[in-house]
Amino acid sequence: MASIAFGELYAALQQGAVDGEDLSLPFFYNYKFYEVERFSSEVRLFFQTINLIVSEDCWNKKFTEADRQVFMKAVTEAQKLGMADQTDMDEEVFKMIEETGVKITRYSDIPKAEVEKMRNAVAPVWDKHAKVNMTVWNALQDSLRAYRNKK
Repeated sequence: MASIAFGELYAALQQGAVDGEDLSLPFFYNYKFYEVERFSSEVRLFFQTINLIVSEDCWNKKFTEADRQVFMKAVTEAQKLGMADQTDMDEEVFKMIEETGVKITRYSDIPKAEVEKMRNAVAPVWDKHAKVNMTVWNALQDSLRAYRNKK
């Protein structure tokens, strides 16, 4: 494994200096990586999130319990809508990429034992960062479960 500047990635793939990358579907398509890579895998090991942060002072001193409940209900609904939109966009981009001739291995086609091997390989990183904020960690895990179980 190697780190390489994004601006150099296309040429590095083209020249064989690297043989793979980890990009989102839109980046893969928009930057035309399908021209230099013929295979792609959807592994769902990581789900990119947008954090909604409220200061502790605001949460504890300005929000009432009713405010917090309304806030959390809205956040949960926004998460569901965002996941649905992302799923629809993913499917559109998968179709566009497949039309270029790239062979895509979908998450649902990867044997569960192989998925577990990948998860185990990155577990130490997750374990290290989970201890920083268990509330965020638990919310992320809920999001990951929903993402992995979509469709």
